[in-house]
Amino acid sequence: AAEWTLGRFTQRLSGCGAPEVEVRSQHVRLPDAGMASSYEMREVFGAEAHGPAVLGQECVICMSETRDTAVLPCRHMCLCGSCAETMRSRVQYRSYRCPICRERVSSLLQIGQESTAQQAVAPPGGASAPPPSAPLMQALVVGGEST
Repeated sequence: AAEWTLGRFTQRLSGCGAPEVEVRSQHVRLPDAGMASSYEMREVFGAEAHGPAVLGQECVICMSETRDTAVLPCRHMCLCGSCAETMRSRVQYRSYRCPICRERVSSLLQIGQESTAQQAVAPPGGASAPPPSAPLMQALVVGGEST
């Protein structure tokens, strides 16, 4: 996969004089993308595990399961898989609105985490093993055009 970032360098006069980079957009091209030349990468709101805006990781509907589904086009990750499946099974789910911003739902994006587990075996010399790597985010668009 090829990935590129479009940015702009700016230099602030009031700061330390070091240039800052303002990211305009990020794109990725997949090897088997077919007709699509590239996809624009966008942030999913609520996907971060830590931060001031994150009050909890539970679904905003059932308040018991971990959220793993984003509402499109607003990109709010606020639903668990079972609540998203319930919404998806309804005939008129595209008439539903995002529970966060009330924007009309066009589709649902399920985001799964796959952690690459490493065995905690101490290397020679008694040093501790390195920490496991960060989870890999996978995205799968679910819910196509209704007929």
